[in-house]
Amino acid sequence: MTIDQDELQRILLARLSGDADAGAGLNLPELVQQAVGDDPVAAQVISALRQRQAMEQAQLSEPQVVEQSDPVVADVLERLYDEVEVLRRRNRALADALGACPRCWGDAADCPRCRGRGRPGGRFPDPTLFAEFIEPAVRRRFPRAISDRPRIDTTTAQSSPKPFAQQ
Repeated sequence: MTIDQDELQRILLARLSGDADAGAGLNLPELVQQAVGDDPVAAQVISALRQRQAMEQAQLSEPQVVEQSDPVVADVLERLYDEVEVLRRRNRALADALGACPRCWGDAADCPRCRGRGRPGGRFPDPTLFAEFIEPAVRRRFPRAISDRPRIDTTTAQSSPKPFAQQ
């Protein structure tokens, strides 16, 4: 079978662009070899086409196995997703208590929330969460230095505006 040069180029471009149906039923390596003759660059293209064609045929010949849902695996996945959700909430609360970005903690310059400026103390900490999470640890670590200071009254404390975008 012969094919004109323009049609061959159109088919090759379509295949390279991901259209697997372009030129279906045609032996593209042979058509390219006929069209270009002894060109050494074309030999490499032909070799690549043959490799791709062999891979596609191997994928088609492999039986497609449809796995049934395994209840044990589904249970493990569900528990893992639940645990991740708990950890996300805990991370967010601790980040808010410290005035840090809950997404990257200031480690990512390309963070859409803080642009890398969200390290702890990067914004005002949430006073209620600070009193809940941070003050007990500071009291334990520095008992003498803190014992004379009054505890933050979380009933009257007001949260300060948060400069990081909420997502």
